[in-house]
Amino acid sequence: MKKDNDYKSITLKLLNILEKKNLKSLIVPTYTYSFTKAKIFNRRMSPSEVGRFSEEVRKICNINQRSMDPIFSCVDVFNSGIVNNNLSTASFEKNSIFEHWNKINGIVVNFGLNEIISTQLHHIEFKNNVPYRKNKIFRGHIIDKNKKFNIEYKFFCRINTKKTFFDRIKILKDLNSEKLINQKNISNINIMWFRTKDVFNFLSKKIKNDKNYLLTTK
Repeated sequence: MKKDNDYKSITLKLLNILEKKNLKSLIVPTYTYSFTKAKIFNRRMSPSEVGRFSEEVRKICNINQRSMDPIFSCVDVFNSGIVNNNLSTASFEKNSIFEHWNKINGIVVNFGLNEIISTQLHHIEFKNNVPYRKNKIFRGHIIDKNKKFNIEYKFFCRINTKKTFFDRIKILKDLNSEKLINQKNISNINIMWFRTKDVFNFLSKKIKNDKNYLLTTK
């Protein structure tokens, strides 16, 4: 129990620090890839599958701060108005958080990573219609409070899951060469961040010249 309380305490401290930075918004992913198999997403109960910090944020915040996306839900920590009660029926299309974040040239931050890990890269693939991904329909249910909604969800996913991996070393090197990546080391923790639209424009040009640019050749 003490360990769980420590996680919650650390998360609250970090959120408090960020709140004092007067950020316009703070969006934390609480993804549930298991929807593709379980076919159920419970807005209140489905745990985040993308890290302990994400799960602690989900538990701390109000249910209405979590988006109604069965795979790519996220929490609007500061209630900035980005999250609403609308059902999301597609992963990267015009009403997605990724489309919105791209339009406002929002910032994506990675903590403790030496590579870029961001779903915005998949949004870039979608907008450039890469040949190794396609929309696949997943049918299931979203549960919100006492209501249950049937849903058909379009997920722009990989066709071959064994061969289509990002060449993250190359991507980071090229973005660094264009000065599109910012990095800082604090207490031996690597913090890396970038502006979404700036990276979108640069990588889109690369993909137009080579549809498989983002992928490793190994």
